[in-house]
Amino acid sequence: MKLSIIIVAYNSQKDFVRLLPSIFTQKKAKPEVIVVDNASTDKTVSWLKKHYPKIKVIANQQNRGFGTANNQGIKAASNDLLFLLNPDTRLQFGCLEQIISWFTVNPDKQIAGCQLLNPDGSIQPSGGFNPTLFKLFCWAFFIDDLPIFRRLVKPYQARDLSFYQQERQFDWLMGAALIFRRPVFKQIGYFDEHIFLYGEEVELLFRAQKAKIPVWFLPQAKVMHWGYDPKQSLKESAVLGEYQALDYFFRKHRPAWQCLVRRLILKSGAFLRAILFGKITHNKEKAKIYEKAWRLVK
Repeated sequence: MKLSIIIVAYNSQKDFVRLLPSIFTQKKAKPEVIVVDNASTDKTVSWLKKHYPKIKVIANQQNRGFGTANNQGIKAASNDLLFLLNPDTRLQFGCLEQIISWFTVNPDKQIAGCQLLNPDGSIQPSGGFNPTLFKLFCWAFFIDDLPIFRRLVKPYQARDLSFYQQERQFDWLMGAALIFRRPVFKQIGYFDEHIFLYGEEVELLFRAQKAKIPVWFLPQAKVMHWGYDPKQSLKESAVLGEYQALDYFFRKHRPAWQCLVRRLILKSGAFLRAILFGKITHNKEKAKIYEKAWRLVK
């Protein structure tokens, strides 16, 4: 079974120095690699052409966003098994072999995601379940952080590591390392190009769920991922991006009355966080981020 790897890049030269050797040293796998560059301002494109001339590079003249660039790569790929991979990753030994083996043994399976690891080797939470009003409420008000609750209920963001110990189904998995069979896109469509960044995989995989295509988590296919580190400070772009993504998701997929309730939940949750971080923990940086999130919710 042949595999195409599609990587969306933006100023990713340093990431590629780490990632690409981990791809091309994988045994028993000779993947096609496609890089879609979103108008990098560093030397990503020239470096790739010099050091990896066999890689197919699609160089956009402007940053077209994560979903749109992935769509370009999917359409340009030659193979039917498509591995969408972030540049800030590194494949662990045998990862591609595990992916190909699983899809070969399971011809009825259409979508899967890899086990993501933090740089220290610990498990990185990377999935969850479709956002409903109940799940959104539990997420916004920290209820799904309660140990007993998060083990009994399928949360919007599955942060408990017990979810990642064995092969299982999720509603969505992080887009850092997702594998699809090509016919999936013919059935449910491509990434929604109205979403620039954050939440595009949740929306796409929701359409897969509606088409009764399950999303599988593969703990045996391991990928180290640098983009998310719980020890680092909160990223404003990630927080605001998630609030925008949830707003778009509900407007697209939920009835109008749920959108009104969603607005109330997100605004109340952002206000609570702003007060918590500003008045109780005295983290002014986080407080300002959630003040912006409160204003962002429409």
